[in-house]
Amino acid sequence: QRSKAKQPLKVLITKVTIKADPKAVAMMPQLDADLRAALRVQQFESNAGEPREIVVAGYEAAAS
Repeated sequence: QRSKAKQPLKVLITKVTIKADPKAVAMMPQLDADLRAALRVQQFESNAGEPREIVVAGYEAAAS
């Protein structure tokens, strides 16, 4: 999504909401720190449900 929007990968993502099956949601606490560091996400919210979806809520403006 970032490359299509021509946004640099160093831009912080303010929030990502994930909806997935309960087993995947149960694994999120174990993955949280790694995903935050690798993807530069400030906040994750995860909920059990279908259909599976990942929604990026917004980006923080890059410092110039």
